[in-house]
Amino acid sequence: MVKWYKEFFCGVANRYWDGAITLEQTLAECEFLTGLFPQQAKLLDIPSGSGRLAKVMLEHGFSITAVDVAAENIANLQTAVPGNKLNVVIADMIEYVAAEQFAGAYCFGNSFNYFDYRQTKKFIGNVSKALQKNSLFIVHSGAIAESLLLNLEERTWYNALGLDVLLEHSYNPLKSLLVTDYTFISEAGARNTRQIYHYVYTLAETKRLFADSGFKLREVYSDTIGSDYAVGCPDCYLVAEKV
Repeated sequence: MVKWYKEFFCGVANRYWDGAITLEQTLAECEFLTGLFPQQAKLLDIPSGSGRLAKVMLEHGFSITAVDVAAENIANLQTAVPGNKLNVVIADMIEYVAAEQFAGAYCFGNSFNYFDYRQTKKFIGNVSKALQKNSLFIVHSGAIAESLLLNLEERTWYNALGLDVLLEHSYNPLKSLLVTDYTFISEAGARNTRQIYHYVYTLAETKRLFADSGFKLREVYSDTIGSDYAVGCPDCYLVAEKV
C-alpha cells in the first residue's frame, strides 16, 4: 500500500488546506461533535491534520490527544497551542496504539478512506481498543460510494490563499480506488503536483467494518445539523458506538 499521506501534507498542500476549509465549517463541525460527546471528555483526534478541530474543541473544555503523521502539522499545532493543554503525537494513524483510554474519538476530512479494507479494519480496531465502552467514534467522509460516485467530476478547480488548485480524478472500479492528482499553481505560475488515493466503500461495507471491531453504527447524517443521509448527499457523518 502506498502511504502517500506521509509526504503529501507539507508546504504548499498545507497552505491550500488552511485556506480551503472555512472557519464556519470548522465551528459547525465542532458544535456537532460537542453535542455528541460528554462535556470535558478526553478525546482522540486522529488524524488531527493542522489541528483546526482540536484547537476549537480545547476551547470547549475537552482534553484532546492529537495524532498525525505529518511533522509539519504537529509542529504548527504545538506552536499554536503552547503549554500542556494539548497532547500531540507524531504517528501513522493506522499504527497508533493508545496507551490510555478515551471517552470518544473522531476522524474527519476524508482520512477514513485512505486505506484498503484490511488496513481500514486495523485502524478501526486500534481506535476501538482506545475507547471506553459505550464511547462514540465519529467519522466524516465524502468518499462513501453513495456520495462520491454520484458527484465525481473528472476535473475540478479551486482557489485558496492565492493558489489555484486543479484536481484530476480517475476511478478504478475493480479496486474501488479513487486516484487524484493535485496540481498547485502559485500566483507566480510555479507548479507542484502530488498524487493521493482514496478507497471507496459503500455505506453497508462501512457498517460491517465498524461491526467487525465492536461498533454499532448508531446514526448516519448528511451534515452537521443532523439531517438524514440519502444517496447522493456529498458528505456523510457516521456516529458509531463501541458496544
